[in-house]
Amino acid sequence: MNEAQQKVLELAKKGWSGLSAKDIRGAFGTEADKVAKEIDLADQLAHILASAEQIAGNPRLIKRFLNNLVIRETIARSQGMSIGFPELVKLQLFERCANAVGFEHLAKAVAASDDGKVQFLADLEAAAQKGNPWVAPTPWSQPFYEQWVKLAPQLGDVDLRPLMHLSRDRKLAIAAYDELSQEAQKMLDALVSATSVIPTLVDHIKALGESEAERVLTRLGRKARTEQFTSDSVARCLNITKAFPALGPQLALLLGEIPANRRPIALVPLLQNETWAAGELQRWESDADTPPQVKRAISAKRGKA
Repeated sequence: MNEAQQKVLELAKKGWSGLSAKDIRGAFGTEADKVAKEIDLADQLAHILASAEQIAGNPRLIKRFLNNLVIRETIARSQGMSIGFPELVKLQLFERCANAVGFEHLAKAVAASDDGKVQFLADLEAAAQKGNPWVAPTPWSQPFYEQWVKLAPQLGDVDLRPLMHLSRDRKLAIAAYDELSQEAQKMLDALVSATSVIPTLVDHIKALGESEAERVLTRLGRKARTEQFTSDSVARCLNITKAFPALGPQLALLLGEIPANRRPIALVPLLQNETWAAGELQRWESDADTPPQVKRAISAKRGKA
């Protein structure tokens, strides 16, 4: 496998001549059958990653996409979820490229289903296999949705609840029950004003319970995006993970969305001792686009540990 990897890297250096699935299969030689599904999936994804306006072949966005896949696969394994990697890839692609209305349409359909399977999606996939004209719900009228439906594997007969559970914003939970309790709303209001971890708030969050705390974290994550991931907007989220460390991986996904060149140095000491953040800090440190002062801070903190 190492030899095949080196061959692929050499081929990639000659990017002007193109890198096809045939080239990759040739690099793996007699072992190509072991990675046939992965090669086929990559071949299908290449066009969408290059053409979808939300990614448009941007190397940084593609790298972020792949990093998030690794994080989610790790979370799925740690929680004992029986999720196929191709299915995980396909749904993350949908999450990244679908607009908010289109994603919500799918999320609500999953929430309304008793078994997590979506009939309208199965119908679209069956029609696509027969070569029938594209006729989709209004929220799915853009070209991306047709491309996505045709992408293997098919998801119409798959329980999508575990996949949606790993979604960036936990849209399934929001679609199923969006209202916060009065206590949770008060906590959200208090946290929005916070700029650090406050032990008193952490104690109150524990009293809410993990499910309510997760919904509060989802809303804090949205606000962090709106505030362009300032250190304060992310730091306030740590009150939730201090109360419920099991929600740490969800916050790690949010950290993975911060643009590399804007990763705040102020977050390094706050994240250094959080087990769930170790992988993300390691990625920050090894990423050439991370500001040098942030990389030095991570290295220095690790040296003192």
